[in-house]
Parts: sequence; structure tokens; C-alpha cells
Amino acid sequence: MSKHTPGPWKVNVWTTGRRTIKTCGHLSDGLVIAEVHRTHVEGEQAANADVLAVAPRLLAACKEAERLLTHIDRLGECPDTLKQMYTVRSIKEEAGVAQILRDAIALAEPGENKSEIPVDTSGK
Repeated sequence: MSKHTPGPWKVNVWTTGRRTIKTCGHLSDGLVIAEVHRTHVEGEQAANADVLAVAPRLLAACKEAERLLTHIDRLGECPDTLKQMYTVRSIKEEAGVAQILRDAIALAEPGENKSEIPVDTSGK
């Protein structure tokens, strides 16, 4: 199985209202990843485009959360003194991972501040 095109991705809004998801910020800048078609529900096309554009960030957040949860799960195998030491570290890491997840979810949720999702309205 091949890997997906690396992020970041951006929403490209054409003058016709068409929305595409493109790569940005690396060698394949401007490569179209997907086209988001209109639906019969007002605003749904834009919301779908936003979710797609942050997909690489959501995947990275999920991987980081999985890594932390695996680490916490393994604490049960440690002696008590190590558990105490690692628990403090895990709590600090958990706070960081939780923020990464909150940020990624906020970008994907409708109506949230989308300032971090690059949007190209040039129609190119």
C-alpha cells in the first residue's frame, strides 16, 4: 500500500465555486488531491473541503495520541518507582497531545476559526 501525498494541503476556491484540495509548501506544491462536489445542503461543500484539507494533520494527531496511549498502557508493566516517574512525564505529554488533537479537530469542525487552513481563492 502506498502512502498518501504529504501535507499540508489547502482548499482552493475557484471563481465558479468549485473547490479542490491541493498540496502546499513542498516540492509537489499545487498538486490537486481531490475535487469537492456541491451537495444539496448549503455550506456542506465548504465544510467537506475543510475536513479533507486537514486530513494529514488529523492523521498525525491520531498517530501521536496512539503513541501516547500505548506508552501509558505499558506503564502497568513497570515497577512502582518507574511508574511514578513516567506518570509525571506522561501527564505532560498527554497535555501536549490533547492540544494537538483539539487544534486538528477545531480546524475540521464547521463554524470554527479556519485561519490555519490555507485557502487559495485565485482559481488557479
